Amino acid sequence: MQDKSLTSVNDIAYGTHRDRTLKQVYDWVLNGWPAKTEEHFRAFAARKNDLSVESGCLLWGIRAVVPSALQPKVLELLHGETHVGMAQMKALARSWVRWSQIDAEIEKSVK
Repeated sequence: MQDKSLTSVNDIAYGTHRDRTLKQVYDWVLNGWPAKTEEHFRAFAARKNDLSVESGCLLWGIRAVVPSALQPKVLELLHGETHVGMAQMKALARSWVRWSQIDAEIEKSVK
């Protein structure tokens, strides 16, 4: 990716700790999950065994969970770098990053 403004793990780690939802999930991954979570945490709670922390970033399997503030930039980078169709862009995104509604956001950014 040519744009160096989002190439560092530190950018995602910093964004994770500024995102209220991801910061809370990050803390739970490290310190244990509560018996019940609020509705907006349910998608994470359902996959809590797939979540981990590495270098200050929240991971879902091997994919980085991208903070909401960085999602438009990631979409821009994916679209600008790949110049492929929507299906291939979705496949590439799913290989490296994750967030809620990623497919819908990709569809919206490509149109």
